Amino acid sequence: MNMSDRELTDLVRQMAAPPPPPTYGEAEIEELVRMHAGGRHKMRSEAEILARYNLGRQQYKQLKLSRENNREQQQMLYAELKVLGWVLGRKERDVVMEINK
Repeated sequence: MNMSDRELTDLVRQMAAPPPPPTYGEAEIEELVRMHAGGRHKMRSEAEILARYNLGRQQYKQLKLSRENNREQQQMLYAELKVLGWVLGRKERDVVMEINK
């Protein structure tokens, strides 16, 4: 394929140009707004928080027993578990004891 410099330059410019902005109809906009507004700031139920807390405790135990270098993961999960325990109304001392059993 033989292209002149001008054709090659035009092709490169065409490929480098940003894509055109999407065009949405009124129905699509309404649907997007409805989807976005529906699930926003939905609080978790106490059962969901408790389930996440218990799952996190199991994951933390697995991380502690593994031989890999996962200190950062352990710290993040530990912090999350302390917050979840606080949300559940447990004392920090009790949460720490549960995490480390």
